[in-house]
This record gives sequence, C-alpha cells and structure tokens, in this order.
Amino acid sequence: MSSIQHLWIDKWVEPPIVPLSENRSFLFGDGFFETMRWSPEKQCLLWDFHWNRIQKTVNALQFPWPTVWEKGSFFEWVTSKIPNEGAFDFRVKLVFFRVGKGRYAPEVTSPGIWIEIEPILLPWVQTISRIGQSEKVIIAKSPFSWVKSTSALHYVMAGIEKKERNLDDLVLTDSNGFLVEGSFSSIFWSCGGKLFLPAENLGGLDSCMRKFLIQYWNQNKIGFEEVEKSWPEVENADWIAFGSGTGIRFWLNGLQNIPFHILPEFLRLV
Repeated sequence: MSSIQHLWIDKWVEPPIVPLSENRSFLFGDGFFETMRWSPEKQCLLWDFHWNRIQKTVNALQFPWPTVWEKGSFFEWVTSKIPNEGAFDFRVKLVFFRVGKGRYAPEVTSPGIWIEIEPILLPWVQTISRIGQSEKVIIAKSPFSWVKSTSALHYVMAGIEKKERNLDDLVLTDSNGFLVEGSFSSIFWSCGGKLFLPAENLGGLDSCMRKFLIQYWNQNKIGFEEVEKSWPEVENADWIAFGSGTGIRFWLNGLQNIPFHILPEFLRLV
C-alpha cells in the first residue's frame, strides 16, 4: 500500500493546490507537524499527548484554528481518512501551515493541513546496534525550540550525518555538551540499573513519548531522574532508548533482552 495524501484549506482540495507564493511553510517555515501511530482499529494510543501538543503549538504560534475542531471532532476527522483495510498500523503525519500572503509577519491567513498516511510494518519496539554523538548538530534552547516546526533544518542535517556515518541514530547535545535528544526522538537510558532522561530545560522537542512514559512511570512508581549528562558519561550505559510517537528503539550495549519491565503492556508486544 502506497501513501495516501489529503489537503484541507477551508475545504478538501486535491494536493498540491496551494501556490508556493502563499505556502508560508515553504517560504518561512511557518508551520508545524505531528506524527502519530494509529492501530488497525483506528485508535491512537498516544492521542491525548498529541492533541495537547497540537493545541500548545497552535496557541504559541498564534495559529489560525477552526473553532469547530475540538478534541473529539478532530479525532473523528483524522480517523475518517484512515483506510479500512489491513492488519497493520498506520503512520499518520499532519503538517499544519499558514496559507496567505505577507512577509515575516503574516497578513490574513487560513490554516492549511496536509495529511499523509502510510502503513507501519515494524513493531512498536525494536533494537538498533550503531549509535554515536553528532559531530555537526548542536541543539540551542529558544522560546520555540520545543515546537515540531517545519523549519527543521537541525534534524535534516542530523539525518544526513547519520546516513553518512552509517549509524542507526545520533545523540544530539547542547553547546555545553549535555545530551538533549536523538536525531528525531526523545532519549532515555539506564546506568547501574537506574533510569535517566535529559533535563527538560535543555531545549529539545516537546516529546509525546517522553510525556507518556513519565506519566506511566509515575503511576507505576518506577523511579527515574532528569539529569544533565555528557555523551562520555552515557555512552557506556546499560542501554539507551530513542522514543517517538511511532515507537521506541533500544541500543542494548551487549544486553540480551529489552527492558520491557519499564514499558506499558502495548509496548511489550514485539
């Protein structure tokens, strides 16, 4: 099954219908995106976290948003676009962007939403074997560094570096050398049997998987600590995990088994 695409600007239109001169995501990176995993039963297990991040971003960017789209109706709207076929999960990517004229400051604009839907054939949890620290990309904290912006040049360059070095993932650090996140995901790790995450104030993306896992760990009394650590302090960890809204990948550092005891039930189904 190939990817399915939809485009909404005041109504459903055939993509690509927006002239580049009015696509402010193309012109200025004036947009953001959300990537989610949906089950064959059309359920998104992290939906609450995705919805909250969408609304947080809409408010922060003063983004136009149709008043008829509240949490339930928007869920149904996305669900209606997912095919009624297959026994596999779907990767659903929503790209929100302003449509209209203006220079840096937008004039009268409409919200545009592009949807891409494609099957996910990989399990929620996987293992990887080759990781390292980025030698080119530094994450700098700013008031909007948490936004999953369509101006994602840092992560594009991290992806290029990862491919050039033949790695499965990269650890990105700030200017002080402290771990912030992976090349497109949050990170967490274990040292000496203790669970750690990077400190939240270091400027990484606002991760739904990170928030979901923190909620689960708190509810199940699984201890963890948020820290400022450099790559040399972490590269020999028991294991390092990279988590996004579509799954988690573990680098096990010689261990034989994935540490499923820290994950909720649906993530244990490999």
